[in-house]
Amino acid sequence: MKTIRNNNIIYCDVDGTLIFWKDPYLRNDDAMLFIDPRDGEELYGLPNTRLLGWLRRAKKTGKRPIIVWSCSGWEWAEAAVHALGLEDVVDVVANKPYGQGMYIDDKNIGEQKLKRKMP
Repeated sequence: MKTIRNNNIIYCDVDGTLIFWKDPYLRNDDAMLFIDPRDGEELYGLPNTRLLGWLRRAKKTGKRPIIVWSCSGWEWAEAAVHALGLEDVVDVVANKPYGQGMYIDDKNIGEQKLKRKMP
């Protein structure tokens, strides 16, 4: 078991947050190719470079663990972390959580479907 002994965790979503999506058939020079590990689909998106820089700076402080998650599952979140070169920044990859802590997402908490409230 891995315990993150910190209550000040950064949770960061993938789709619409770390990666902005474009039409999958639009292959502009600024778009980056991502391969979905579940079905091999080629997807073209724009990395959120501002957020990537912020996460790198946050990691350098050493005070806040970073968890990247996706409602599309841990396989997709892991593939995105590798494609974006964030292996040295991200502490944990997981399926989208529902609970306490800080999260970064394109949807506010009121739009989330919370299964239960954590203590």
